[in-house]
Amino acid sequence: SQVSFLLPAAANPAEHVNGIAAEVTRLSQPWQAGLQHFLALLAGADAVLAHNAAFDAKWFGLGPLPAIDKPWICSMDDIEWPPERHLRTSPSVRDLALAYGVPVWAAHRALTDCTYLVQVLERCDNLEGLLAAATEPKLLYRANLPYAERHKAKQAGFRWNEPVRGAWSRRLSERQAQALAFEVQRVKADSEAA
Repeated sequence: SQVSFLLPAAANPAEHVNGIAAEVTRLSQPWQAGLQHFLALLAGADAVLAHNAAFDAKWFGLGPLPAIDKPWICSMDDIEWPPERHLRTSPSVRDLALAYGVPVWAAHRALTDCTYLVQVLERCDNLEGLLAAATEPKLLYRANLPYAERHKAKQAGFRWNEPVRGAWSRRLSERQAQALAFEVQRVKADSEAA
């Protein structure tokens, strides 16, 4: 099942990306019924999957969107896609779709991105294993590499200066951290430092 609707908006500063004029969101549409259908789908879900889940999750609990207390799985950062797909560590939706033979016909639209992800998941040989590994608890680590070897951190999906300033860092499960070909150091969150 799927549902797509637009929440009414006074302005859309991302119109240049998503192509949705704010005026269109204010046309008569049953968005409240769409939201109720979404809530019914959410009630039956074990988890919520999104590409770049950190971006999507921040909108829930604001305005008419409910807070979501289900686990989030990020198809960009949490799932370790099989190496034979030759994907970067944090692939784009487009690259992920193309790696699984899913035709791409539009970009930056929520419903098409969801369609691509569903079709990718339908083509996964070990979907249960991928999702189980994606839901392992993750902690923040920084790479312990000399400057000359910084490319190793980048290839392993670490990001420079984000979220740890002045370091290559990434959230990893303990299993992932142990499997790396270089040493990492756990970074304690501010809430743990007390």
